[in-house]
Amino acid sequence: MEMSPKVKRKPLCCPKCGSRNLARYLFGLPDGSEKLERDVAFGKIVLGGCVIEPDVSPKYCCNDCGESFGIYMSSRSKRTG
Repeated sequence: MEMSPKVKRKPLCCPKCGSRNLARYLFGLPDGSEKLERDVAFGKIVLGGCVIEPDVSPKYCCNDCGESFGIYMSSRSKRTG
């Protein structure tokens, strides 16, 4: 996966294929709620695992082409950049 630019808000479309069918990565231990299960089933959320690497982990995923993009920003990056 290539490094992608940091994004402060959800993009309108995938930078690779132009699709608007995007999901947000959720990192950490899922709560197992019915809402979360629905959001995963409907492609609104992608479970990203338990470990988030600030300034490296992707923030969004395209449901059509599978491209991961955007970067979670660490609190240090948010203050300085």
